Amino acid sequence: MLILRAPGDLVRRKPSLRPLIALAVDDDATRAEYASALMATGFDVTVIDQPTSDGASRSDGSRGGDGRSDATADVIVVATSADSAHGWAFVYRLKHDSSTRNIPLVALVEDTSASTCDRARLEHCAAVCVKACPADVFASGVRAVLDRESVSTAPLFADG
Repeated sequence: MLILRAPGDLVRRKPSLRPLIALAVDDDATRAEYASALMATGFDVTVIDQPTSDGASRSDGSRGGDGRSDATADVIVVATSADSAHGWAFVYRLKHDSSTRNIPLVALVEDTSASTCDRARLEHCAAVCVKACPADVFASGVRAVLDRESVSTAPLFADG
């Protein structure tokens, strides 16, 4: 079940055996592929917008996610980009918001350089995933994040 809602809307979920994954992924093809894989493996998925780099409104009039709207998710996946700081700024806001700080966060990155992995660890990400990761490996990695009882390091899931 794909749940689409306007950023900022609080959604009360009925108890479900299907964990909810919030995807903040700007690339339409990647978002569709990962959402499909997650739904096929037993997850509900909601798509959220990241704020733009200047905090401006989106072209459709919606605002970027503000953390509060994601408080019902079991895991939040945020795409980061080497050429833009707004993905990491969104990660920072989510991890410092009292309503989302305890939700495991997966950083979807373009590369796995030492600086990227260090940044993910610094931002308290539960895992790091390379954007080129096959969808089935991505879904398995998200399941592993949910299955872990304590997070001490940020594991990497990249390819099968």
